[in-house]
Amino acid sequence: MVFYVYLDPPVFEAAAAGGQMALQLLTAILRGFLQNCVLLEFDDYRWDTAVRRAVNSQEKTFDRSAIKKLLVQLQRRNRIVPFFKDDYSGLPDLEFVVQQASAAGLDLILSVQTVSLPSNCSCEAAILGTYQESEFEDQRAETAANGREYKHGEMGEEQFLLTTFQKFIRHARRIEVCDAVCGRYFGDNFKYTLKKFLAFLDSALVDPAVCELILHCEKSERDQYLLSELTSFRTARLAQMPISVCFYDPINGQQCLPHERYICTDQFGLQIGRGMDFLDRATARNRDISVSFKPWNVLSTKLTPYQCFKLAPVQIP
Repeated sequence: MVFYVYLDPPVFEAAAAGGQMALQLLTAILRGFLQNCVLLEFDDYRWDTAVRRAVNSQEKTFDRSAIKKLLVQLQRRNRIVPFFKDDYSGLPDLEFVVQQASAAGLDLILSVQTVSLPSNCSCEAAILGTYQESEFEDQRAETAANGREYKHGEMGEEQFLLTTFQKFIRHARRIEVCDAVCGRYFGDNFKYTLKKFLAFLDSALVDPAVCELILHCEKSERDQYLLSELTSFRTARLAQMPISVCFYDPINGQQCLPHERYICTDQFGLQIGRGMDFLDRATARNRDISVSFKPWNVLSTKLTPYQCFKLAPVQIP
């Protein structure tokens, strides 16, 4: 669903040297990355420094302005994250990226020169002029436009969670789940799915202590049961992660939350077709579900009409 990319800073210089068409191509690529990609950089933030230098050295044009605005959006959405390390042996940055590509889960290296990748590396390499012909762009664009449909029992639960959510949540600082029905009918597959999802967060998040989990669900007679179960699910590293539940009271039977179900982070938004019962406890496999991208701030828009039903958040001890 989400893809990891290394965008070599010389690409910005090459685009400027290539003229308006090359700059517009780079702009289109960055717009695509904004849909469903995370850019990985070095842990000393040298990528950011190099890119700023390359962009600021360009002539002030509409295309340069568009590129700068896209980079700002990526930064504000926590889409440029440190990963690669330099051992200061004098190798070029691109060599370190190639060496660490598998460990990073990198999907694409976009550079100005042909990159030779190890035979056991699943990452793809492309240059600016051939990017649109890459398999990566086909997969990225298809996923961004149409999401993913899963048949009932298509994957084991662990594979499903890794495939759908690992890169989606790995560097998140905030995760919000919105599912009215989960609160109303908590138990069975809802309970099972939430327990497995939290266990997955324990291992998948880079640092649970800097990430907050918020659940939005309908108030019901099962409230205390849900809260007590969530407390028991907080094991290992999750003990350091702030978790809260926002209940919405359906006054006089009114609809108190959107019908659609979402899992959103400070980076991305996903609509989850069937909601937080997407795992089958009887088979330990996924249930039928559709997953599609929505704007990263979709919840702030969707929840606004329902604020009158919202109760004070409950912190999970």
